Amino acid sequence: MVSAIKMALSVMQTSSIILLFVCILLKGCKSQIQCAQTGRCTCTFNDQQKTEVNFGVIGLRNGKPKFDFDSYGQQGAFVYAFNPCYPFSAGSCKDVVSCQTEASGTTYWDLGNPDPVSWETKSDGTIQVTYTATKEEEERKSVVNYVCDTTAINEPTFAVTSESPLKTYNMEVKTCAACSPAVQGCPTKVPPAPSSGLTGGGIVCIIFTVLVVVYITGGILFQVFAKGATGKEIIPNVNFWSDFPGLVKDGFLFMISPCRRGGYSEM
Repeated sequence: MVSAIKMALSVMQTSSIILLFVCILLKGCKSQIQCAQTGRCTCTFNDQQKTEVNFGVIGLRNGKPKFDFDSYGQQGAFVYAFNPCYPFSAGSCKDVVSCQTEASGTTYWDLGNPDPVSWETKSDGTIQVTYTATKEEEERKSVVNYVCDTTAINEPTFAVTSESPLKTYNMEVKTCAACSPAVQGCPTKVPPAPSSGLTGGGIVCIIFTVLVVVYITGGILFQVFAKGATGKEIIPNVNFWSDFPGLVKDGFLFMISPCRRGGYSEM
């Protein structure tokens, strides 16, 4: 009896040690593959190279989706659009990263906003990013798995894999941007955003042009109808503009000629 108890205790002790070892091993394996989120579109792997991931190299910043409306492997009456990181608008989907619509394009559903997002690194190194949209207390999600593909250097691929559970849309992007360590030739820098407005210089030029047009047009109308001028006299301030080229010439010659310094005149 005592021998049996000792054997049982020995088995339990051995099992506990094995279980503890397995737990430590699994925890260690999990900690070996992690990409810590550093921004909306960025994370850093804990590999030796500290590989930085930036999905901004995939998305477009011109208000259009990188992956425009298509079925992307799904059979049915709906098509999808997705743009990593940056918002786009289509139909009733405003400033979203993921959108669903009927094939006819009459009704749209927001499947995910740029913020907030949640990140998770799977055991195989796949980076899973979840985008959430809430409209009228109805929540929809796009769960996007960014999978490392060393061959997808020039163009990533996109697929909608399933809707499971309901209103949760599982998607997959294969790209070299998700690889650890970094793939040679894979883009790492986000291209500059297209200009979306006028610069300060452009605004000044427009104002100046408008003022010149108003000055000439208004001056001519005043000279003709108020003063009854004809010929070149209809030009406003015609004498000044006639002398203007000579004044410019004199000013230019003054600037390039050496300065003359004269003494005091004798009284």
